[in-house]
Amino acid sequence: MLPVSATMLRRMPDYDAALERYSRPLMMGWVAYTLDSEGTMMIINPDQVEGYYRFPDLTPQAEYLAKTVALSIREDFAEELRFLRGYDAARKNIREIIDMPDRNLDLLLRLLHQNGGKLAKAKRHKFAEVSDEELERIEKAFSESFHDDR
Repeated sequence: MLPVSATMLRRMPDYDAALERYSRPLMMGWVAYTLDSEGTMMIINPDQVEGYYRFPDLTPQAEYLAKTVALSIREDFAEELRFLRGYDAARKNIREIIDMPDRNLDLLLRLLHQNGGKLAKAKRHKFAEVSDEELERIEKAFSESFHDDR
């Protein structure tokens, strides 16, 4: 899977522009509408705009998507692979320190990732079975897993 949504989020103005290229002409006068008492839009001129919905020209949106996929492959895919490799290494290295259920290990990995490789003091109670010495080793293993350039 490609991290296309991450690329879109990084470039929201491009995403918004692609959507508006389709919807702006409609909303700027091609579609005549009213709102009923419940706020539902009622199109007054459906015969005039039917073709726009039935046979839309989505060329600009397809071009945007193609560019986004290319950017995702060039820029974000390598980073995503590095992250996944680090995550897998961290999981393996932490399992060598302590055995815990997958659910707890996944939570620990998420919390470590969110806090730059350290378990926040406010979250420490979630892992009472882990000794301070083990936690120190876990944090070190986590950090090394993401900084290993194998």
